[in-house]
Order: sequence, then C-alpha cells, then structure tokens
Amino acid sequence: MPGDETTTGDGRSDADVGESGDGDAEGVDGDVESVHGDAESEDGGFDVSRRKVLVGGVGLFVGAGVGASATFATSGPDQIRKQTPNSDGKGTLGELRWILEEKHALSVTSMVRDGDTVRLAYESAASSRAESRREIGAVISAYGLIVANDGPTAKLSADIARAFEEQATSYHVQAKWVKKWRSGGLSDAGLAQRVFNTRRFPEGVGSN
Repeated sequence: MPGDETTTGDGRSDADVGESGDGDAEGVDGDVESVHGDAESEDGGFDVSRRKVLVGGVGLFVGAGVGASATFATSGPDQIRKQTPNSDGKGTLGELRWILEEKHALSVTSMVRDGDTVRLAYESAASSRAESRREIGAVISAYGLIVANDGPTAKLSADIARAFEEQATSYHVQAKWVKKWRSGGLSDAGLAQRVFNTRRFPEGVGSN
C-alpha cells in the first residue's frame, strides 16, 4: 500500500518483502513458533480451526515494561474499550484489545481507530530482541483472529514504550498479509519477516 514504507531512526529504509513472493525467511531468528488450533478449540469465542499462533502460552510476558512514553493518548472518548469475544462471527477492535490484554497479558496503554488503521500502543515487558519479537508475534496472532472474522480495519500500527535501549519503537501489520498467512499462502516466517521489516528503531540502533 503506498505510503507504508518505513525508515529507521537514522534514515535507513527497512525494505518490505515483495508482494510477489511469500517473503519466507528461514527461521526468522529462531523465534517464531507455530501452533495449529483444531476444530474443537476456541479462543475467547472465536473458532480457531486452521489458526496459526506465533507465540507460546498465555502470560508469557506479564508485567509492565520500562521505557519511553507511548505516542498515543491513554484515555478519552476515542479509546477502544475491551470487549469479551463472542461467537457472532464478527471480529471487533474491542475484542482485539481483550485478546491482547487477557490472553497475551500485553500492557496496552492505548487503542484508537484512525480511518482504516487501528493504532495500538503498549508498554513492553521484553528484556531482549527475542522477547520483543515474541510480543510482536502475539499482536500479529490476535489481529489475525479479528481480520479472519471480518475485522473492521486494513492495518494495525503499533507504538512501543520500550523496555530496553535497542528495542524497536514501532511497526505495522497489514490485514492483507494476515489474510494470506491464514489462507496458507504465506508461511509463519514469511509473515513475521514482513512485519519485522516495518520496525523502526532509535537513531544509531541496527535492525538485526
């Protein structure tokens, strides 16, 4: 999508993976885990048959991170309030917030809708690049459930209140990438790499 190109804090561009391929990267830092749901499982009211999850168990990173303040406001009439998921077949942003906070124990400080984009801000509890990538995996997986259930946005943009100096400050996920992943047209590693390629870092910090 035009205008989605990202740059690092020092002006270097993180090139996105081309749309023609699935962007597979062998073992993306060894941090992507795949768990397939079965037809009988449920995730907060959502049928998770054929679902792939990029993270481990619930509560993997419990606790608030320490770092810069989030970009987005933490209160106000535009804030999306969490909503317990139901089985009506419609994924909402309130349900997305519930999944992030209640299932993945993510410390969400803000969630607002801006046109076709949902803007998320959270305090990271990660202490390493690997843990930060797993938090990103949790966001991808949760957003994937909403997208698969007729979610209302085309993009999720995340802003991170960092827990350590070399952590990324932001990234984004395109709904079309998630749809391709859930349909089997994009591997776990391919989806993760597309998202990781959008990360932005503080000036002077590399993206590896």
